[in-house]
Amino acid sequence: MEFTIVLPRRLNQILLGIKTRKIGKGLWNGYGGKIEPGETPSENGAKELRQESSLICKPSHLIKTAIFHFINTDEVGNEIPCKAHVFNLYEWEGEPKDSEEMVNHTWFDNHHLPFDQMLPADRFWLPDVLSDRIIHVWAKYTPNQRELIGEVIVTNLGACPK
Repeated sequence: MEFTIVLPRRLNQILLGIKTRKIGKGLWNGYGGKIEPGETPSENGAKELRQESSLICKPSHLIKTAIFHFINTDEVGNEIPCKAHVFNLYEWEGEPKDSEEMVNHTWFDNHHLPFDQMLPADRFWLPDVLSDRIIHVWAKYTPNQRELIGEVIVTNLGACPK
């Protein structure tokens, strides 16, 4: 399965919302979702951002900054390989509004993030993305991504364009 994560950014801040359902429910997250057949990652990212926050962006304004490979483990121990395309976003239209999937949109300082209320691997890779690095990430999770299994591996590939 492939997914997107879009991170709206301004100055030294990042916009996050609280997920209301599925994996990450009740936690601060970026915006995005499962890529549907026929969609490019950037098309999906723009669509999901609009659905979850009402922010409108052009797919071409999404700047890919990370590939996050992770293994989800289901309730009976089956492993599900996943890949998330992570994008920084600096240009959009509108103001964030609550949706069925995301609420309480809040700007956080890049250096003061609520990691104790985010998915466990976020603390390992998000600081690199917010420091404008291009990275690859590998992680393995217990069911519902509540805990990590083993270590998170982050490989720095260089500087990210703005």
